[in-house]
Amino acid sequence: MHPTLTRGVEHTHPTLTNGVEHTHPTLTNGVEHTHPARTNGTEHTRVIFLVLLFLTTSLSACSGDFALCKQKFIDAQVLDGNRLLLPVTETTNLLYSSTVPKREVVKADPFLGLYLVKSTKSFEHPYTMTSKKASEVAAVDTYMALPGKLRRSQSGLNRLAQFNQPLFAPCIINDTCCALEGIVTHQGIIEKAYIRHFLDSDIPAYGDAGMRLKERGGQIVIESIDPFVENNPFQSGDKILRYEGKKVRSLKALDQSILLGGTGKACNFSLERQGKPLNVTAMIGKRYGGGLISDTYLERKGFFLDRGLIVTRSTESIKAGDKLIRVNSRAVSTWEDVRHFLRYGQGKAVLLFEREGFQFFIHVNFHQS
Repeated sequence: MHPTLTRGVEHTHPTLTNGVEHTHPTLTNGVEHTHPARTNGTEHTRVIFLVLLFLTTSLSACSGDFALCKQKFIDAQVLDGNRLLLPVTETTNLLYSSTVPKREVVKADPFLGLYLVKSTKSFEHPYTMTSKKASEVAAVDTYMALPGKLRRSQSGLNRLAQFNQPLFAPCIINDTCCALEGIVTHQGIIEKAYIRHFLDSDIPAYGDAGMRLKERGGQIVIESIDPFVENNPFQSGDKILRYEGKKVRSLKALDQSILLGGTGKACNFSLERQGKPLNVTAMIGKRYGGGLISDTYLERKGFFLDRGLIVTRSTESIKAGDKLIRVNSRAVSTWEDVRHFLRYGQGKAVLLFEREGFQFFIHVNFHQS
């Protein structure tokens, strides 16, 4: 397993300060070069980079030298402490942040930590994404341009992609034309399909069929179902064979089809349940949990928990800091435990919370026929 590393030091982007010139090292053919950065209008690395970028893009050819992508990262000043700020148009930036930013946002995807914000300065060559799969990619930041490949693809909001090399997060994945292929976070890599979905959506949202999936023995199996979805047609253990008439070939593809396919529509599923074929129709509703947000099914009812099952948002019945300790009389310690033990409720979920040594129950009714 190749871990995603956390930066121990906050890196900044060198500039010209008080007349002192700072340089940005890059590595080409094993030799370290320095590129002077000035702010007085003379020719410098940024001009050279833009000329090279113009030539490569205008000729519809890419150099294959990821050092150019590294220089673009530097000149665009993408790294912002533990956040990324990527210019995507002349007037907007794509912000990645694991916490909700304090600045005004145009739109937000809190599940993956993506935010569209207005830019304070323009960048002549914003980041773009291609529709085709890249043959070569590299992880890029201020200090590296590391070629590699994805060793695991992204499957939904809870299982992000992984690189085949250890990386410092956050950084980005570029193809040989410096187009954006993914964003490297501490949880894994957000692939461009999800980034494009966010940028193309007026109001970003994800679809939810009322269940969570896993891959077992080459088959896609329903791991748990959302008991709060009215008339939920699924059962834990169902095998999904077809979706909208098409054979299900991978967990990644099915997750992506449901999440990115829109909400408020009925979709057909072909299942195998206890060895027998079955066709069902399910409404694709709005997703409430996953990614950076807890994913227990309780989010639909306003209960949001951290990884330690501590309440993060106060409501009329609970306060931030309360801890969930039992679900339907079963002890719980993970989001997966909560999803699993909700199935044992008889028409309702019985939740036991603890607050400063005092324990109390909350009953939450199901809406399931």
